[in-house]
Amino acid sequence: IDKQKNKDDYNIITGGFDPTDFAVGMRKSDKKLQTKVNDAFKTLYDEGKMQEISKKWFGDDEIAKQ
Repeated sequence: IDKQKNKDDYNIITGGFDPTDFAVGMRKSDKKLQTKVNDAFKTLYDEGKMQEISKKWFGDDEIAKQ
């Protein structure tokens, strides 16, 4: 974003966020991207990679508790 000419259109925040609540931003009309992101998350979950990442960074499988 720093390299964008219109960087004033963005609000960059610092600090952390609650690891259990997050979102992936995209245009509401971009159904193709939405499908790709959802498919990627499903694959990561089905293969156990999402749980592995959760255990590494949060010390527990927070994904399964959702």
